[in-house]
Amino acid sequence: MGWAYRIAVPHLAASTMFPDGWLRCLPMPPARTSKKAILSFLKLAFVSILPFYRFLTTNVDHKRTIIFIESINPFSLIAFTIAFTAIAKNNLAVWFLCRGEHSFSGFNKFRGLLEAGLQKIIKHLLPPGRFKLLSDTELFAKWYATYFRHPITVMPIPHTDIPTGQSDPPRQDTITCWMAGQQHAILYNVAIISKIAHTISENANKLLFVVSEKCDLEPVPGGVNLKKIGAVLTQEQYLSMFGKCDIVLLPYNPAIHSMRTSGVFVECIIAGRMPVVSKGTWMASELAGHHLTELAVDWHAPGLIDLLIDLHHNEPVRRKLREMRTAYLTFHNKTAYAHKLETILDQSFG
Repeated sequence: MGWAYRIAVPHLAASTMFPDGWLRCLPMPPARTSKKAILSFLKLAFVSILPFYRFLTTNVDHKRTIIFIESINPFSLIAFTIAFTAIAKNNLAVWFLCRGEHSFSGFNKFRGLLEAGLQKIIKHLLPPGRFKLLSDTELFAKWYATYFRHPITVMPIPHTDIPTGQSDPPRQDTITCWMAGQQHAILYNVAIISKIAHTISENANKLLFVVSEKCDLEPVPGGVNLKKIGAVLTQEQYLSMFGKCDIVLLPYNPAIHSMRTSGVFVECIIAGRMPVVSKGTWMASELAGHHLTELAVDWHAPGLIDLLIDLHHNEPVRRKLREMRTAYLTFHNKTAYAHKLETILDQSFG
């Protein structure tokens, strides 16, 4: 697109996490959030004002500038908002990418209302039309617009580096099921995969579960076959797994992921693989939009091993997956993302 940019991340972030040239100058977010910690975090927010002010005054000049905010802790957002009041805003726009949703119970209710309140302050400080809310999920956008009465633009998820070959014919021997991504760090997901892997079934030997070496799983007689791979894969290894697997297992907790997107899910669809997901998640709603409700399951229901085998050989499901993949390739790509940004730019500055 030819846009010049600066990227700022927390100053104590590991250098291996980010490419060279990213500015590690922002305060670190709090390690935890609880009611007892609110006062200490508020103090931290005020201590954090100066780093934000320094970054803004150093990188914002008289030229037209967009501040794109993503993945910011609400207490850091307090510091940013206060620092933001002290700089000139005639040539500024703020675009805020919202990820995930708040349950609006307990501390999360406080956090959600705090973020929404700070967003309103930032919007009020800017010239009309310069504050934009973005999201990468239609579900969250509709919920947010209804709850806070503010329009929100749905963005593509540009995961375009995934091999895009059509799905292969179903294998007749071993069906490889991959627990993709960093699910080994999520106890909920590991518990579900462990339960299935240790289920004794006549047909279990037709399945090969590929899991992280950090998963505390061992094969049992009469259960599925198990293969362990590295917990951290290179980009090449990660991409190659999409070509080796038949099914991608995504047993995320619907209480947390009802509106959260999943990059692995998008990559799975684009790669032509078959995802099996939890009912009640954003992934399930995406599948339902393409008439693929069969792939959203109750992981605690009996007969899951036979269900996975049946889904793998279900040609109508595979056909609908190919159609969904075509639709995803049309929307979730870098060109579509760039076009959305250009449109929002025109709306912001006219």
